[in-house]
Amino acid sequence: MNAGAASMDIEKMTASHERIAQIVDRCVAQSALSQSLCGLAHLRVSQINGCDARMDAHFLSLLGAGIAIEKLALVSDWRDAGTGLTPRERAALAWAEALLATGEARAAHAQYQEVVAVLEHDELVALSLSIALENARSQQAVAGLRGQAADTGTTNERAPT
Repeated sequence: MNAGAASMDIEKMTASHERIAQIVDRCVAQSALSQSLCGLAHLRVSQINGCDARMDAHFLSLLGAGIAIEKLALVSDWRDAGTGLTPRERAALAWAEALLATGEARAAHAQYQEVVAVLEHDELVALSLSIALENARSQQAVAGLRGQAADTGTTNERAPT
């Protein structure tokens, strides 16, 4: 396959994936899940993946939506946040971490039990889809930055929090 054909295949695949992502975004937006809860989970996913650009975007979006900066500062260490986060917020952050963890079925099952205690089924489905999509987006962004760094001999990596 020549380089032009490979480039066209990647463009078609990217356009197809973006259409699917837009459908998922619309489904999540139409669900009962609050956008702020979803945004907090997205912030945590981007923190775990070490994606500065998406962390900044989510942070600013949540600030713009009226979420207190003090609450946003708690996201990376949410387990120690005490009453600074609601049970629903803690559950969403726990679920984000559980879905990103690999090979930890018992932990995911325990987190699932905690999440279903505070979220409705349709909220859990929307949150799960949203977390999966954000994981893909932030990992893609990080991979792109690493690729650019390899091309230039620099790095823009950040240790996951």
